[in-house]
Amino acid sequence: MASQGTVLSGQVWTMLAECAPGHSRTLTKHNVRITFRGKTYYRFPAGPHGKNRGGKRYRVEIGHVKNLVRLFEVRECAKNHFDQL
Repeated sequence: MASQGTVLSGQVWTMLAECAPGHSRTLTKHNVRITFRGKTYYRFPAGPHGKNRGGKRYRVEIGHVKNLVRLFEVRECAKNHFDQL
């Protein structure tokens, strides 16, 4: 069964700090580009437009998190942060 729901972007940034140390984030026009160990996830949403874009308080669909975790191969660590994984 597929996981559904959303998580706060701040939770994702906290998970990445622990599970993918050394990752980098670049805010583009519509997305956040996240790079780790030579792999880049291009489709992470940047949230609403305005001064809070790319911040910690917007909701992200769990599917983006699952794809990110799969690409960076950090699933075992990420399970500690998200029950949906």
